[in-house]
Amino acid sequence: MCISLRKSKKLKLRIFVLFVIIITISFLWASNFRIQEMYFTSYSSLLFEQLLVEKADSKEARLIEYLRNKRLFYPSDSPYQKIEKFTGINIGLSIETSNSFQSLIANINSPWVDALILIETYVPKIGQRKFFEYRALDGKTYSSTLHLEKFLNWTGLLIEFDPHLLLNILEMHRKAYAIRACVSPTATPMVKLVAPVKIIEGNIYTGYRKKHTKLDGYRSEKDDFHTEFKQSIAVECFPMYSLLIAANMTKIDLIVLQNYGNDLNIITSIPFDEILIFVFLIEVKNLSSDEKLALRLSMELKKYAFYDSISYQGSVFWLLIKNEFYTGKKDENILKKLTTTDIYKILTGFDDSSINYTEVDFFDQISRGFLIQ
Repeated sequence: MCISLRKSKKLKLRIFVLFVIIITISFLWASNFRIQEMYFTSYSSLLFEQLLVEKADSKEARLIEYLRNKRLFYPSDSPYQKIEKFTGINIGLSIETSNSFQSLIANINSPWVDALILIETYVPKIGQRKFFEYRALDGKTYSSTLHLEKFLNWTGLLIEFDPHLLLNILEMHRKAYAIRACVSPTATPMVKLVAPVKIIEGNIYTGYRKKHTKLDGYRSEKDDFHTEFKQSIAVECFPMYSLLIAANMTKIDLIVLQNYGNDLNIITSIPFDEILIFVFLIEVKNLSSDEKLALRLSMELKKYAFYDSISYQGSVFWLLIKNEFYTGKKDENILKKLTTTDIYKILTGFDDSSINYTEVDFFDQISRGFLIQ
């Protein structure tokens, strides 16, 4: 009798443990299902297929709701993760060779710093500053916006179509919207075949499912970016307008485009009468001379002034600013007019008028990588 009772209790305990395990697995599966669906599937609903067939316009309400409810990851409230080694913007200079403040300023060679200084100098701050970054890659190594977000309290929208890189962004707990997608070169959604990439020790590789091939900087799709290794992945592509509206962004301080060739078409699809964009930072290395001319003329027609062309780490970036916030002529002395204190405040976001930042303070902060918490 006692033996039978003990066996009964053991059986009940085993059933209870099994029940707990099943419930736990079910909970974890349910909590991760949306993530799995959103960054690993090509397109996940009949609604999107219907929108494709209909060639839905970028302003289509169903398209915007689909993005909000099914595709967008919202800004994280959790502490940052996986950014222990991130120390701020790489301003592209050697501290050892910069023995004076003017020498330091003269040697700044980073498109992100130029864009930030341009914005802080000319663009009025209306609420929290916002960015749009395409592509975001892993959200850190080649991201131009993590510094703005972490140190200067910006927010925005991160676009990355590689599922593994997007997962890295989500695990970092970025304080911005994120989505696994590409930006459509038209005003309608589409599905596009793209190449997976991977970042290993700061280098970008493509076709990583079979073998690694190091890229010389970035590589254009027209140079067979996604067909070389026959490892294409299907990705949903959305009009920029739809993405911005879904993320409740109608005023954007900085748009970063690193799309290797489709930037002109993307920009052409934007209804500038409904979206206010102050500054564009566009990578143009892979554009032909005719494509560069077309892009520049298009931006001029949309009332954007060409400010500068910046060579950086083997690539070339164009910096453009909305006409109404700019004199129309590049001020070659803009940096020289800024004091050490001005530059320090712009780059670190630390603003205390009672402190006079010396050159020693500034160099010390740069050498430590702007570790402002």
